[in-house]
Amino acid sequence: MVDPDAPRVGSPWSIAEEKILYEGFSGLGDIDRLARQLGRKAGGVSSRLKLLGLVEFDAAGLLIVSSPKPEFKPIATLSDPGARQEKQERVRLKRPEMASLNMSEQYCVHMFRKIPRERRKELFLVMRILATAGSIDETDPPPDDDADPAKHYESGPY
Repeated sequence: MVDPDAPRVGSPWSIAEEKILYEGFSGLGDIDRLARQLGRKAGGVSSRLKLLGLVEFDAAGLLIVSSPKPEFKPIATLSDPGARQEKQERVRLKRPEMASLNMSEQYCVHMFRKIPRERRKELFLVMRILATAGSIDETDPPPDDDADPAKHYESGPY
């Protein structure tokens, strides 16, 4: 569920967002304003400020503004907030044979490709056997060793 006051909570930070945070921060009173501006919670903004070296936590866990203001060194790797989604779309469309598969099928193919090549053949053979075996409901249960086979089938399976 997305918080309407903080829609970007849990989303990765972009370099552009970090730059806004760096340039907009001048004191502890700015944290709530920056949180609203960036669509994040105050705790997330405080944590990012600490990672950027703009604030520190003292022994009591209170924030202290670092002085002098350090040089801006981004931590994020995304250029803008929507970059990750665009990258995922490009990767998804990279292989045309994957376009017809739903997300869980694409995930299975992705995980299958992570298996070492020498083990793939074994797994593929097992999957093929299972796929051609038919439904479990269609197979007859094995007869009991000590029971009369004719009597077993008259009573029905299990």
